[in-house]
Amino acid sequence: MQVGNSAPDFTLVDPVKGTVTKRTFTGKPLFIFFTTTWCTPCQIGAQNLAKYDDETGGSAFDVLIVFVDPREGDQQYVDWKGKYGRDDWYVAEGVGMATAYKVRYLDTKYVLDKDGKITWVDLNPLEYSKVKQVLARLV
Repeated sequence: MQVGNSAPDFTLVDPVKGTVTKRTFTGKPLFIFFTTTWCTPCQIGAQNLAKYDDETGGSAFDVLIVFVDPREGDQQYVDWKGKYGRDDWYVAEGVGMATAYKVRYLDTKYVLDKDGKITWVDLNPLEYSKVKQVLARLV
């Protein structure tokens, strides 16, 4: 799970879009955000990510929000996306994926390049300046 390595495969189910896999995102950079619906710093980070997504036209990269609280459900994910994300973002429960990606903290983020290689890993609250710095070189 280090920069330069290929990210592990995954299969998740978005409540609206259906099954998504790592292969779904081939060809575009992918921003993976591990969170819960109730994590306030994560909500702020998602808003910063949405701002950059809007500035780049909304299709320069993909976003996958992976929820890791097993007490939450599909409607909460869809509501969260409506409030903090964008319509084209993917949301899904991913406790198993979090294990495979060695997630130990909320607000863990990975950026994969268009070929599925890890280009960035972060555990800190997501500032807009960091979103721009990390994604600008890939889009």
